[in-house]
Amino acid sequence: MPEHDVLAVDVAVGFDVGRQAGSAASNLKKITLKLGGKAPSIITADADIDAAVGGNLAGGTLNSGQVCAAYTRFYVNKKREAEFVEKMAAGVSGMKLGARMDPSTQLGPLVSQKHLDHVERMVTVGRAEGAELVTGGARAGEVGFFFQPTMFAGVRDDMAIATDEVFGPVLSIMS
Repeated sequence: MPEHDVLAVDVAVGFDVGRQAGSAASNLKKITLKLGGKAPSIITADADIDAAVGGNLAGGTLNSGQVCAAYTRFYVNKKREAEFVEKMAAGVSGMKLGARMDPSTQLGPLVSQKHLDHVERMVTVGRAEGAELVTGGARAGEVGFFFQPTMFAGVRDDMAIATDEVFGPVLSIMS
């Protein structure tokens, strides 16, 4: 199903959920509907690359990527792709993994062994489908459910790492 058809279905489902649940406004409740997608970020030719890297690094690794709103796909203007990839890779590979209670930690563990295995499988599939592993791509440490922050370049829209939810610190760069 083309992505625009999926979006139309997601929006229709969202409206239906709202009708079924009753009016949030009349009950003074705030609601948020996650209507699908793989949270893209677009980096244009005239973007401030340093600012784009800073914001996207934080947004892409939010809660170790285990949140549906974490940025996972980065569409970068071809003229700026090499610069963005280089700077983003430096930021990703420099992140400090550790316990969430440690104030110096930038990236905590995944939620379970099962999920760690899923993230590892998705990275394996990304490589098999021809994406270029720029940094990361493996488990980190012997204790806990840590996975190295990972970045792929040369990702196409038809690759699993571009279409399927990873829910881990795996970022995909597309031009």
